[in-house]
Amino acid sequence: MLCSSSVSAQQVNGAIKGNVVDTKGIAVPMGAVYLLKANDSSLVKTSLINGQGAFEFDHLKPGPYLVNISVLGYRRYILPIINIQQNAIDVGAITITKGNDLKQVDITAKTANYIDVKPGKIILNVNKSILSAGNTALDILNTAPGVLVDDNGNVKLRGKDVTVMMNNKQVYLSPDALAELLRNTPGNTIAQIELISNPNATYSAEGSGGVINIKIQRDKTDGIKGSVNAAFGITDINEQYGTRKKWSTGFNLDYNNKNISLFGGFTRATNISQRLSVTDRDVYNPSLKQAHTDYLNDLNDRGNIFRLGMDYAINPKQLVGFLVNGIYSNYDYTKNTSTVTTVYSKPDSMFVSNSLTTRKLLTYTLNLNYKGSLGKWGELSADADYSVFDRKPFETVYTDRYVLHPVIILQRSPQPPYIQNTFPTIYNIYSFNVSDNIKLNKLSSVLATAKVSYVTNANNADFGYVTNNVYKSDPRFTNQYNYNEQINALGITYSAILNRKTSIEVGLRAEQTINHGQATSLTKTSPVATNNYVNLFPAFQLISNLNDNDQLSFSYSRRIRRPMYTDLNPFLNYQDQYNYYIGNPELKPQYTSNVEITNTFKQKFSVTLSTSITRNYVFVTFLPGNIIAQKVNFGYNNSYGVQINQAVDVAKWWKANLNADISYEHYDNSLNGTDYNINTQEVNLNIQQQFSFLKQFKAELLTTYESPKYEGFYHYNGRYRVNAGLSKSIFNKMGSVQFQVSDVFNSYYNTYYADYQGLNYTAYARNFFRTYQLSMVYSFGSKGAKEERKHRAAALEEQGRAGGGN
Repeated sequence: MLCSSSVSAQQVNGAIKGNVVDTKGIAVPMGAVYLLKANDSSLVKTSLINGQGAFEFDHLKPGPYLVNISVLGYRRYILPIINIQQNAIDVGAITITKGNDLKQVDITAKTANYIDVKPGKIILNVNKSILSAGNTALDILNTAPGVLVDDNGNVKLRGKDVTVMMNNKQVYLSPDALAELLRNTPGNTIAQIELISNPNATYSAEGSGGVINIKIQRDKTDGIKGSVNAAFGITDINEQYGTRKKWSTGFNLDYNNKNISLFGGFTRATNISQRLSVTDRDVYNPSLKQAHTDYLNDLNDRGNIFRLGMDYAINPKQLVGFLVNGIYSNYDYTKNTSTVTTVYSKPDSMFVSNSLTTRKLLTYTLNLNYKGSLGKWGELSADADYSVFDRKPFETVYTDRYVLHPVIILQRSPQPPYIQNTFPTIYNIYSFNVSDNIKLNKLSSVLATAKVSYVTNANNADFGYVTNNVYKSDPRFTNQYNYNEQINALGITYSAILNRKTSIEVGLRAEQTINHGQATSLTKTSPVATNNYVNLFPAFQLISNLNDNDQLSFSYSRRIRRPMYTDLNPFLNYQDQYNYYIGNPELKPQYTSNVEITNTFKQKFSVTLSTSITRNYVFVTFLPGNIIAQKVNFGYNNSYGVQINQAVDVAKWWKANLNADISYEHYDNSLNGTDYNINTQEVNLNIQQQFSFLKQFKAELLTTYESPKYEGFYHYNGRYRVNAGLSKSIFNKMGSVQFQVSDVFNSYYNTYYADYQGLNYTAYARNFFRTYQLSMVYSFGSKGAKEERKHRAAALEEQGRAGGGN
């Protein structure tokens, strides 16, 4: 018995300890040491180097390990394999040498999991998912846990608006242009997606739901390395509308040597996407008018996505770089609308409209950046950005009207009038950001940031009728809207390691917003809307390692969601005969306070308790007794939730990840003299399974479910979806071929209804359909590992709010 107990205790009593010193034998503090499994480099434990340069790992099981030492300003050092056999090993003093102060070392545990959980964020290892290869970034986000892409292409995290970034740089696009960029970004070019629900004060305060950071794959090998990819897909709409085809092809290249790093990529894609909806509107005005509308939007998008950048090390302590990226697209889309109206339940009229819109879009961002060491005054980083969003659309709408009662009569003149609609939009965004990271002592630092951004917007709408080849503007829908906005921001973040188990981060950001907007129509000029306000946005994070396996974190942040520029335009926007939108110049920003407590176990299981309070909640409503939509400040929204994530190794060949997001929402609102107090519960499930068989084959199955819910006074029914994929490696594992089917049962669509102040509204809408896709990717070049310097951009949220669109 004593012998048995002794052996059992020794099996987990292995230990590794040592000291880190520089070339002069002086202890090097304030670094991290990573203990990795030798067979697959997966992360076992992390230890912080204390003030005397010492580190230690204890309670280790027998086996071979790697020790990876990472200290800012020093070269990374990896010890030879250490074999623990129920003993303690002292590796003694480890000498590390000074390296390029500007190089940043990222240690990422090698894992077979698609989803990893870190303090304050969830990481999707997209390159480990078969379903990503045949899909786009927009498709991948729509299947990510906690992420929702709504019917208008807006991306939300846990039901709230987010700021989208690529490679740690904000994507400077309007919601519709952002959707196009994501729709034209192949999934096989993405390495990771970070879902940051409660970002700290180093991020802009824009975005009530946090940040989504999409990391494009970069090679870090000296020399030339790259990849080419191609995909072809067929979308199955339904028996009435048939199928559509789409394809994409592209490449990525990287070149690295001692001082220069060049990188770039290009994607050419023809994406055919659709939006199908059926709506019923009952307007209880004196005529009791009812409208039933069938709508199909066919989008033929021919997009070109480009990216080119360079980093140049002037010397070991200074580095400069540039980056240009954007899209140029020519696309057209048709809208087929059929609307039947009744008055007092008797058929009245039917309108059949066919429209064709052609649109050219050029949007790009130029970034110049600098990073250099100031010695004891810290490390300086500066970025200057210029962004352009230039959209030139032209729409024609032909409508036939049928009189349905008492007999069906087509009312059409020999040369029927048609609608002509042009609405060009130009945004220019200028932004400058500078930050200085100052080390106060061995265990604490301060990051100070300053930012100035300036936006100019010209949005012209020329809407009218062409009769006998003569065009006449309609003053109801023709106007010019000019908008300027400047945001000045200062931020400071204090970080400290309190002890070997606890660290904190405290930050405060101040943002001043100055905007000016005015709209002019053919008949009148709207009052000038000018605002000048200052807000404070605190943030706090505490991380504590309870033991070797458990980590507890607490975070708080306050955030803002400013109105999109076009949402402030006070004039009508035409959608169809019974569907209009009008901006609201009185729309106020919404403010959200977020609190999260997360417990993480072995980076495979986590539970998060979250709550948020949103003031001036913004929601789309209909004007009383009418069918004109408008965004308004809807009152308060309180949210309480539990998020659970579990990675399971069911068998050696079968891995699964289960994610559950359970929330309770309370809306406390007063609108147009009526109080609305709505409570709703929501359950979102995301189950991802991966299978390996026959050495070179892999399969993947994704199942999602969204329960019924309320958003404001809209009630959404539940929906579900199943995606499946199969992959085979080729060319000696240098390439792969994937086949996948998204929405196998064609079940992922929205049905919802509302009954509000004289308007009864029911709708069926879907943007995603069953799609069959075949794709291939091939990589070339040498193998190796070289760290890259990450870009940080200055222009953050502004272009993310740059208008909507048809």
